[in-house]
Amino acid sequence: MNWLILAQDVQDKDLKPVENFLGQKNVDFIEAFLFDGISREDLADVESKCLQVSHCIILGGSSFFSNSYYGFVSGLLAGHNVQVFLACRDMSPADFERDVLVSSSKKPISFSDVDSLTKHLSENFTEISKIDVVHRSLVELITHGIPFTSDSFATAISKDNENLCQLFVDAGM
Repeated sequence: MNWLILAQDVQDKDLKPVENFLGQKNVDFIEAFLFDGISREDLADVESKCLQVSHCIILGGSSFFSNSYYGFVSGLLAGHNVQVFLACRDMSPADFERDVLVSSSKKPISFSDVDSLTKHLSENFTEISKIDVVHRSLVELITHGIPFTSDSFATAISKDNENLCQLFVDAGM
């Protein structure tokens, strides 16, 4: 799993607890900062980071979500089917979902604080990891032009292709 932590600035008080949590889980993560007045180069860097991840934790309050570039980044994450977890300090999760979220096939999961977020992740991390393995395996098969069908799986078995067979098993076949 590759995670992105997106915050308004490096001084965000919720950044350290999230870094510590992901570090304890031995998960690869990168950080990006989205702030008013961000340069084109820095925005391109944020965009590049969004394309490298399977999961994203967004930290911030209502001022962050009103940032003119938040919609762009949110749409980018949704378009790449990145699972998003949000800790929105000064908004209730219901208000946040009504006012801020961009629709995607993976509905963002919002929390009122970082403690609730890390508790949820801790309780569900095994399941999140399993879903990620399935997703990455399906992407690998599709990337190589291999349909996720029982016939393709049978062909891999008949050719004694252990790596390909493992992808099918990991993808849920």
